[in-house]
Amino acid sequence: MRVDEIIIGQRYNDIVITGPVFKIGATKYFSCKCAKCGKEFKIAAEFVGRNKCCKECSYKERIRDLTGNRYGRLVVLSFAGRRRGKTMWKCKCDCGTIKDVNSSDLLSGGTRSCGCLHRDVFSMWTPHNKTHGMKDTSEFNIWSMMKNRCTNPNCNRHQFYKDKGIKVCDRWLGPDGFIHFIEDMGMHPGPNYSIDRIDNDGDYCPENCRWATDKEQANNHSNNIIIEYNGRKQTLALWCDELGLPYGTIWMRFRRGWSAKRAFEQPLRRW
Repeated sequence: MRVDEIIIGQRYNDIVITGPVFKIGATKYFSCKCAKCGKEFKIAAEFVGRNKCCKECSYKERIRDLTGNRYGRLVVLSFAGRRRGKTMWKCKCDCGTIKDVNSSDLLSGGTRSCGCLHRDVFSMWTPHNKTHGMKDTSEFNIWSMMKNRCTNPNCNRHQFYKDKGIKVCDRWLGPDGFIHFIEDMGMHPGPNYSIDRIDNDGDYCPENCRWATDKEQANNHSNNIIIEYNGRKQTLALWCDELGLPYGTIWMRFRRGWSAKRAFEQPLRRW
């Protein structure tokens, strides 16, 4: 919109012009206010009439609204803006603490409290307590199955671990093994995560274990196809994800003996 057509006090979509024109470099700006949230900001003259509202309100309309949802001990109160590329939500913990948490941590289960959950769990492990009180949790179940695979001859997968010499470190065994396991690994991030050994031939120990998604685990199997391309090595599945190529087609090309350069760079046949 031309500068001489813009009227002070006029509303354009959800933007109200509040101040006269001023220049920053070669660009002409107006002072304005968002009619939705009341935020004051400046807008280039060319965007008056084109932008519907401020950036925060515009972004909020495009994201999934989590207001009112509960995640562990946290209840989402309101949208808290963007910080370093992350969507933040103002949350209230059951203990009364107000905390801003990014949406990915809420949805993945990585953050379930203001920090009081972690403190409460470790407060159970005092000398006067006989047990840790976490027998029915996912963390205890994962720890138990990990031990079972490596130490129980009756486990149907025990022979596989025995043949490869995989064992659980001494720190994670014994009466305090579970407590040490939680201290080293932290709480289970969410239902889509499980324990994964970074080196498939290595032991279960703090240096070789992580919480990983199903997809991350699938790309860490010892029977994966590892491809070197452009000076990097990773699985064929990861290369297909990165390059936007269909896995079945590229896998067939490698089966026919194609080189990595030819398999990844030759155009796909469009039917």
